[in-house]
Amino acid sequence: MYGQPAIAVPVTQLRAKATIIPDILGTPGMMRVLAPEVNLDCQLDSLKPGHPLVAVVKSVTTILGVTHIPACTLKLASTIPVAAGLGSGAAVSVAVIRALSAFLGTPLDDEHVNKLSYNVEKIHHGTPSG
Repeated sequence: MYGQPAIAVPVTQLRAKATIIPDILGTPGMMRVLAPEVNLDCQLDSLKPGHPLVAVVKSVTTILGVTHIPACTLKLASTIPVAAGLGSGAAVSVAVIRALSAFLGTPLDDEHVNKLSYNVEKIHHGTPSG
């Protein structure tokens, strides 16, 4: 894709994890985002419209036909270094897609997860690496 050879190898010790915790006392439609590794603690709707997390959540809710999300907290944890060319953004996208679709009662299959995460990467990077 970039005109240069590349070597693909698995790095099994690095992981991204997304957990969604219902907030029964929270305001319906509000999602808190906690990602301590990148100093993020905010409401999803306070992020800019082009933010990758906004794109991921919107893509999942759109494909599932969900108009609003129950109040919840999205906790993100990743051991993948950011901006190191290791696909940390894509890994987080996949983790969020899987967690959110399961939280909303319709876990997506691998094909849909791949399609959604690839589309988010295109929005975020323009030319994702695969």
